[in-house]
Amino acid sequence: MILKNLLDLVCDLAFPKTCLACGRAEGYLCFVCEREIGFLQEQVCPNCRRKSEFGKVCGEKCARVFAFDQLVVCCNYEKSGLLKRLFVLLKYKFAEEVAEILGKMMKQQLAYFSHNFGGFENVVFVPVPAHAKRLKYRGFNQALLLAEYLSRSFGGIRLVD
Repeated sequence: MILKNLLDLVCDLAFPKTCLACGRAEGYLCFVCEREIGFLQEQVCPNCRRKSEFGKVCGEKCARVFAFDQLVVCCNYEKSGLLKRLFVLLKYKFAEEVAEILGKMMKQQLAYFSHNFGGFENVVFVPVPAHAKRLKYRGFNQALLLAEYLSRSFGGIRLVD
């Protein structure tokens, strides 16, 4: 553990992490650029995309499509945007610490909407399993890292693995 921390320190000194948006040496995402990410103020039905009360499935027809009744989306995802670059770092460049950055964003959005869906009594986080080959190659499951962060952040919400 001490050797890993020392190696991390040396790597950080030799190759400092810079903000993906502006280049500041404050980590992968500086405070200023993080505020520019467009969090959603309203949610839509996950099926028909009509404005929906807090991401709830809007009707019987839409409810038959999914095995859940509500989906909260944190941000707009643009194919050339900052979020994509963060996901690429996490998934393909093995930057595990990006999970904490993304987890904080998800926590913020879930906290914003939580009072509208009765808190977290019936919430379960289910990370998408990684293929065994990918898991061995990457060394971690990015969905599990995010789910673990959120579970800890909200006081031990149940995590189904």
